[in-house]
Amino acid sequence: MKLSNEELINELRERLVKASLPDQEEKMFQEVEQLGEQLKQSEQLKSNFLSNIRNEITNPLSAVLGISDFLLQAKEIDLKKLKRHAYLIHNEAFNLDFQMRNIFMAAELEAGMIEPEYAKIDIISAIKDVMASFEFKAKEKKLSVVESSGDNPIVFTTDAAMFNLIISNIYSNAIEYSLPDQKVEIYTELKEDSLLVCVKDIGIGLSKSDQKKIFDRFYQLDYGTTKQHRGQGLGLSVTQAMVELLSGTVEINSTKGKGSTFSITLPSVKNDEETDTKVEGWNEFLFGNDEVF
Repeated sequence: MKLSNEELINELRERLVKASLPDQEEKMFQEVEQLGEQLKQSEQLKSNFLSNIRNEITNPLSAVLGISDFLLQAKEIDLKKLKRHAYLIHNEAFNLDFQMRNIFMAAELEAGMIEPEYAKIDIISAIKDVMASFEFKAKEKKLSVVESSGDNPIVFTTDAAMFNLIISNIYSNAIEYSLPDQKVEIYTELKEDSLLVCVKDIGIGLSKSDQKKIFDRFYQLDYGTTKQHRGQGLGLSVTQAMVELLSGTVEINSTKGKGSTFSITLPSVKNDEETDTKVEGWNEFLFGNDEVF
């Protein structure tokens, strides 16, 4: 049977399609299988998150309720014990507040509900306020903290709330993973077109593989019954998201068993984004105002 040119082309097309079907089916099967694995991992992450966040909320609340109830029921208690119980309440409440701020920020970032609110801030004062907030944590591990930035004040335009949480997460991480009786260093430098903040610890350090994972959401170095560190693996992922929202970068330089250095670089804000507002009183702004979140 003689075929026209058009019929011949159509016949060849049909044969090619039929010949390629097995490959297409195999490819589609692999893609479905890969998608299924991703969904399993996503469900596992959610399950781990829900389990961790339940503990992160209920444990501090239970501790606060238990200790405060003990104080209410006690007929007499000496000043030393009173201070100890007050310290425990503060510690648990502080941890809960810090974790919840990261959770709320993660939710706002995920929903695309947050945009930077730029203002001129005193960078050194902001960093020292964060240091003061975590002072009791540093004292627990007998850490010495060195803040170096030179003699000149540093005024820089950025988002005050984001900057506070960024430094809080990096500094808290340094304290958490430092070895006892060691030193944490915070170095700040204002360059022509950017701000550099480095936080260095002498601690457990990270392997090359872990350095690639620590910014993943919900990733933690330890899990389950062997878990030694608090949190739900949100702090560094939230930090990276905020830094990127501010058009900056966050980098890590770490050696297993020797410690880590986190470097935050934030670019100068363009004139059309800059405001003349100068924000002060960071602890009150972020910790004493219920309307922040």
